[in-house]
Amino acid sequence: MPSAAQSEQGRPAGAGLSTLPEVRILGVRLDNVTTREALTRLDELIADGGQHQVCIPNVDCIVQAQQDREFFDIINRSALVIPDGMGVIYASRVLGTPLKENVKGRILTVHLCRQASERGRSVFLMGGEPGVPEKAAEMLVRQFPGLKICGTLSPPFGFEHDENENRIIVDQLHKARPDILLVALGAPKQEKWIARYLPRTEIPVALGVGCTFDVISGRVKSPPGWMTDIGLEWLFRLTREPGRLWKRYLIRDPKFFWKVVEQKLGKDFSVPLQ
Repeated sequence: MPSAAQSEQGRPAGAGLSTLPEVRILGVRLDNVTTREALTRLDELIADGGQHQVCIPNVDCIVQAQQDREFFDIINRSALVIPDGMGVIYASRVLGTPLKENVKGRILTVHLCRQASERGRSVFLMGGEPGVPEKAAEMLVRQFPGLKICGTLSPPFGFEHDENENRIIVDQLHKARPDILLVALGAPKQEKWIARYLPRTEIPVALGVGCTFDVISGRVKSPPGWMTDIGLEWLFRLTREPGRLWKRYLIRDPKFFWKVVEQKLGKDFSVPLQ
């Protein structure tokens, strides 16, 4: 299993697809791509056939994956793993295997929708509170008039544990037949749902996009660009939702940087604790 070293082999790609260079941080694979390269690979995956899961892990995802073997494995076997957040970028530099770019999953999602509008491809938005995916869809179509939104859905609370409810959702996705499924349920719920149910559909590509619908819809204010660029997006979000986010940003995520130092000193993170 690769450690801190950057690999030119990457993971086995689909038929006809080139492999991508990768970086491993705490055992989690990150494809070393720019935003442009990520969009190119997404375009290739849609045309490749089959179903492809795409993950966009940030610091919190990598920390959670250390205690969650299922989440760890889902990320590492995904068709494309895109680095999100300056914390991940700084860690890759400390490890001597610098990632090319903070791709910023929220912004990548908007670029992907623009690309879909240009290619005549359809997009389905799943997740968020009632009304949020619909508002996000409205804003995206306003920005990209040619974009085809073939459906939106805000699943009920606890739906992931209800097989009948999930069967209804899969049936809805079959009828909508999107080229791209955007799932905004938060990590790791969205990644686990995609891993379980994407194979039951004919959707080419599905991405977990976290709070992206909230930002696009205007429900949640996006941080200033300068804060995102220097890695202070977490502080912006914490000041606005301290009750929900304090444990994540002040207790859970700081462990990441100590673990990166441990990896730098030679600790093997190729297998998570569970």
